[in-house]
Amino acid sequence: MIRGSVDTITNKRVTGWIYSDGQKEPLSVEAVINNEVVGKAVANLLRPDLAAARLGDGKCGFEIRFNNEVDSLYLPFVQVVLGGTDLELRRWAGAGFRDYFRALYQRYPRAGRSASVYGGLWTDRTDASALLKGRTDIGVVAPTEANCVARFIQDGVVVLIRHMKGTAPRVGKPMNGELTSTVADTVFDEDVLKLMRAVFDDNPVAVRADVVDSDEDEFVQMSTIEELPSPAECLGVIFPATEKPIAVEIVRGGHRFPEFLPDGLSRWSHAAALRTASATLSPDLPVDRHQVPWGSAILISPGALCRIRAAAGSAVRVLALPSRLSLLRFHQKAPSGELTHESGARIWI
Repeated sequence: MIRGSVDTITNKRVTGWIYSDGQKEPLSVEAVINNEVVGKAVANLLRPDLAAARLGDGKCGFEIRFNNEVDSLYLPFVQVVLGGTDLELRRWAGAGFRDYFRALYQRYPRAGRSASVYGGLWTDRTDASALLKGRTDIGVVAPTEANCVARFIQDGVVVLIRHMKGTAPRVGKPMNGELTSTVADTVFDEDVLKLMRAVFDDNPVAVRADVVDSDEDEFVQMSTIEELPSPAECLGVIFPATEKPIAVEIVRGGHRFPEFLPDGLSRWSHAAALRTASATLSPDLPVDRHQVPWGSAILISPGALCRIRAAAGSAVRVLALPSRLSLLRFHQKAPSGELTHESGARIWI
């Protein structure tokens, strides 16, 4: 069995490791761009971390120096293969991409781009305001929704006031049997549904709901509450579960924080998100407090950092994804608890 990884890629070199059980001689590796070999190396460098993991004696690291310096725009397309074969080593997700995007936008500064190398919602792009105008002009986004979408693009959050005009107040937090209908009251509300469909460019599917009945101390990034098929494409919906209002605190501008931490981890990973949230405890970072009265809801973007203040009542936090994503595992969790709206929106919690 051959295992390995590409850890770093720069204009001059690529590093990583490769190991084969029972292999006595070190393996050779090649860096390839468009079927052209641009560098070779023997994987015989000592890696103490691999030795500690009992991968032989740990001498299975490699450093491939390119024959010629590689343009940053080509770095995402560098492949590392076992010498003389087509067996490609997996690449750490961020390797090479930061230099690529830096070079791309230095040459084309006006090019629209996503906040994440993993893609994301169109509202996260740098040209989102221009896209919104175009969508409004051709009728994809209704003028009545455009202002809400514009606030969502700017702030990463928007509060919808008094959307459930006909819903009777609840006197206690929802129990398990009531949670699905409670979520449906909000997610299937006309105003909320229109906004979610505009942001998703698709029908929403609510895949998780949690009841919060106290003040949260730590900020949470909605996209990392659990592992998602595409963490940059999700929305959080928070609303009071009882007649008592709640508050939601948002780190101002948090949805526009850099994607990568100094050590290279993407904030979409669970470990990085926890450290990003911890960093928000700094008193220098401004925090906006949004009041959410009964019958209202607040929509949260994937990268926003928020916490619920619900000591006086309780809140429901819903995680929603667009229908286009692969959602089989969520459906399997509650095969009998599905609710489908006439629009195509669904609830699987």
